[in-house]
Amino acid sequence: MRNPYTLPATIGEGPDVALAVVRWKGVVLDSLLEDRLVAAASNNSADRAMVDQLRGTKLRLAQLLLESPKDFSKEARQRREMEREKISQGGGAH
Repeated sequence: MRNPYTLPATIGEGPDVALAVVRWKGVVLDSLLEDRLVAAASNNSADRAMVDQLRGTKLRLAQLLLESPKDFSKEARQRREMEREKISQGGGAH
């Protein structure tokens, strides 16, 4: 039995999948490094709290975009899409 996570790579999409993974990894790492620098440079606890909140929101968005869902029902897909849209528009992770 094939691993379903490798399916795109087995149908000739391997290079595109690899490129997408490398790009996302770069974006996430850049974002985390930037957040860390901002937090370290700030003496203001409110700024640090905001950076921490931003980091959590970015991580949740990455999860929604990259993780394979456990529930494939129409309702679950709609909930994930609504949460992605809310986060992308600055609505936070909750």
